[in-house]
Amino acid sequence: VRLRNRLALGLKQPLFAQFYPMFFEEIFFQLNNVAYMPNTFVNENRLFIGGNWMYTTSGWLEVGYMNQYQARLPNQNQAIMSHVL
Repeated sequence: VRLRNRLALGLKQPLFAQFYPMFFEEIFFQLNNVAYMPNTFVNENRLFIGGNWMYTTSGWLEVGYMNQYQARLPNQNQAIMSHVL
């Protein structure tokens, strides 16, 4: 069982054209211990910096950078740090 907590901030004023800045921090808490998951309380963390490009009133594209950390699984030698554009 994992608890997923996300804190997000999105601005209502466009930075330029139709690009609205957005930031979020997402943390995953492991609520029980199982053999195939990390034995740490916080086992995943995601940080996003970017924004939403609104191309219509009901359609948008989320563009930005995400840094993702995943704790080491029992069958792995080290934790994983991903940089995603």
